[in-house]
Amino acid sequence: IEGQGVEGLAWERGEADWRDLAEAKAGEDPELCSDPRCAAALDIFGGSLAIPIKIHEGRHHHEHVVAVVVLYSFSFDRLNNTPPGYVPTVGRDLARYVQDSMSLCVQLHYTESEWKTFKPGILVPQLDNHQAPHISSPVSSADFPEAPPPAPFLITFFKKMRGQKASPPKPNSAEFCLVTFIGCFLSLLALSATQEALRHHLFNDEEMVLLIGSFGALATLLFAAPVAPLAQPRVVIGGHLISASVGILADYLTNDDYLGILPQWVASALAPALAISLMAATGLTHPPAGACSLIYISGNDRIKSLGWLFVVSPVILGSLMMLGVALIVNNLSKHRKYPLFW
Repeated sequence: IEGQGVEGLAWERGEADWRDLAEAKAGEDPELCSDPRCAAALDIFGGSLAIPIKIHEGRHHHEHVVAVVVLYSFSFDRLNNTPPGYVPTVGRDLARYVQDSMSLCVQLHYTESEWKTFKPGILVPQLDNHQAPHISSPVSSADFPEAPPPAPFLITFFKKMRGQKASPPKPNSAEFCLVTFIGCFLSLLALSATQEALRHHLFNDEEMVLLIGSFGALATLLFAAPVAPLAQPRVVIGGHLISASVGILADYLTNDDYLGILPQWVASALAPALAISLMAATGLTHPPAGACSLIYISGNDRIKSLGWLFVVSPVILGSLMMLGVALIVNNLSKHRKYPLFW
């Protein structure tokens, strides 16, 4: 299934996919721990490398994935260390070698009777002439069944709502839940305590905003899904910067002191939609940040009085404090590694 399991993720993304199966076995890889088909592999192997096999189709040579090869290793580290007798290349070079040479490695050998038996279930990729698979008997276009007509749009549309037969996430281990609790509690406690201290000592008991609703969602990602790409530092900071800035700019369109050309109820939908689209366009999609623009554009006078200071505090200051706690708590656990990238 596309997007599910080791092979499904590589198929969906169209690029080589490395996986530390020990993390998945410990329930720390949310993309794999919910896939029951991986259970046997998790019990035996320590790492996997899934390599999509692509062909070029159409006039514009559009790349299309037709198969995925999965290599397993008893140790995740072995995927980056060449054992004796193996292909003398490592890392992404290994993936490229296998992908480029696959058409040379695979040949089809069928007798005439076997061909009639197996041809209905075979997907034959469109290869170049020098890469065409060897078949012992001549094949014509009449050998292949005609493709069924496409299903009506509404039927296809509603069939998608039946689900893709993927398994829901399984409960995590007690250790995983304990580390998640500690990380969430300490990070939010740090924000709450800092807000209380600054309110008393610097703001003369006036309200000081540091703890906002989106940080609850951020804590969920940082400590319940630390291996998720959406939880990495670059995405956290970049996503919040984009979203907070969009929320402030949208306020200029609604505030009568500035342009005042947009109704508040429209801006409350426009700001998050624009922020999320910009995050997607820049590769910095971060769900908690999507709430950040909504918090500002629909906030009270106290929130809006901050203006561009809202970007500094609570947004960036609060995000950095939570990232600091995540770096400490996640890496104190022997089953966690954070971050995956900066």
